[in-house]
Amino acid sequence: MLTVRRALQIGGLAKAHCVAGEKGLDRVIKYVDIMEVPDAAGWIRPNEILITCAYSIKDDPTAQVDLVRSLSRCNASALALKPCRFLGPMPQAMIDAADEEGLPLIEIPAGLSYIEITHPLLSEILNDQVQELQYEADVHRKMTRLVLDQKGLESVASTLSGILGTGVYIMDDGFQVLAKSFAGGRADDPSSHADQSVTALARSIVTRAPDQGFLEKNGVVSGRGISCSPISSGANRLGYVVMDMVRKDPLTPLETRAIEQATIASGLEMAKINAIRETQARLRSDFFARVLSGQEEAQAVTMAKILGINMECLFSVVVASIDGAQDPQAKEQYQRLAAAAREECRSRGFQGNALEFHGSVVAICGESAEKADWNAVSVARAIGGVVVDGDRRTISIGVSGSHKGVSSLVPAYAQARKALDLGRIIYGRGRVSLYRELSPYLLLDNVSKQTLSDYWRVQMGPLIRGNPKLLETLRVFLECGGEIKKASKRLYVHRNTLDYRLERIGDLLGSNVRDPEVQFRLRLALVAGVFAGESGAGVD
Repeated sequence: MLTVRRALQIGGLAKAHCVAGEKGLDRVIKYVDIMEVPDAAGWIRPNEILITCAYSIKDDPTAQVDLVRSLSRCNASALALKPCRFLGPMPQAMIDAADEEGLPLIEIPAGLSYIEITHPLLSEILNDQVQELQYEADVHRKMTRLVLDQKGLESVASTLSGILGTGVYIMDDGFQVLAKSFAGGRADDPSSHADQSVTALARSIVTRAPDQGFLEKNGVVSGRGISCSPISSGANRLGYVVMDMVRKDPLTPLETRAIEQATIASGLEMAKINAIRETQARLRSDFFARVLSGQEEAQAVTMAKILGINMECLFSVVVASIDGAQDPQAKEQYQRLAAAAREECRSRGFQGNALEFHGSVVAICGESAEKADWNAVSVARAIGGVVVDGDRRTISIGVSGSHKGVSSLVPAYAQARKALDLGRIIYGRGRVSLYRELSPYLLLDNVSKQTLSDYWRVQMGPLIRGNPKLLETLRVFLECGGEIKKASKRLYVHRNTLDYRLERIGDLLGSNVRDPEVQFRLRLALVAGVFAGESGAGVD
């Protein structure tokens, strides 16, 4: 990399000397130009050294100073001036301005021709560019070979770490560490960060926290001791290459190019990994759909092993349904719910899968733990947090108890489905209902359908016969725990209208529906109606 300091040792400039602006001697030179027009500064590019004899501004001291300041604002490298011909001694005002701006002001001797300066500088610049291209090609070849030889992300991280002399992490788009290496830097360096700290810093820098003090240069975002380079495929963000900068000096242009090549190699590897994951997820989803439909019973254990599904650990099933979703957009919304479930399992390290099944999302999740259903609750909450239809619709969710073995998948699904249906009746829509917490109502599951149907008709008889609006009003009122304000909002009616309807219901049933004991009896009747398969008992 050619700097002004180095240029003063090359060709004709070795005979010149810097008279001002010495603090800018490390400015980089990428271009050389000669100009004798009054508005020379308007043509200057960054990293350019301007050579002139100042003929056009020889009688204008203000323009002479403006030239220095304009070049500094344009990020020029230096001003090489031959003053003897038209200016005489170097103007003191230009010297003062150059010192103030930190722009090297170089005095060219009288007998030195411009070509003695330009030719050696251009040769040096071209040599540097050739070396940079060769370096980039070497790094590209090395990184490409790692991908072609299927060495994995660990090898990419190790290679880049060796080049930079610092720790390197490769993270996915959720800032989970996929690979790391300290080949060029020590993990025990007191200035390095712990893995968790690097993850937190990377997240805050990428999201550009206001107090981060980040700096973005050549696509690399830096701040607070780390640097991040995004890994993208088209418009999709795949992840990040993160450098734990234990060294103090900034990245050089060559090192930035090495990071770019490592980013490309990581992107290729991650795209391949994602394609494999998507294929595996699709095959597993198809397998679970067949098992839940009763089409895979004989070969379920064998197929689970082939697909790498461990059903011998504890697992729970989550069933989620968008309340009232029947329009064509529902499929896309269910896809979002399934994606949220998979992401929650992945981010927390759970074993799990999620699929769309019979107008709902089914998630199978768990790990080798005593209470797999608590993992399922975490997944259920992640699903429930998805905004659907502009937040105008709620999501009801049921969670099964803990199970083990492929043969338990169907019973676990039935538990989650029942928890969902009962939860809607007992707690209302938009809630997470756990099967094990519904045990008082599940006692009715052992009662004959005829007995349940009789109880339903005795308790709700007057409303069943020709009063569907009042039956729906009672059901919503009970779902809302007897809260008038909440129920009237759910029904989209004024509270006076709801009061009137409740009076009507009370008269027909011969009971005070505001009495907690009566509410429990009626809620039990609704559950009995669901178990008996009576129309009007469940939630549409």
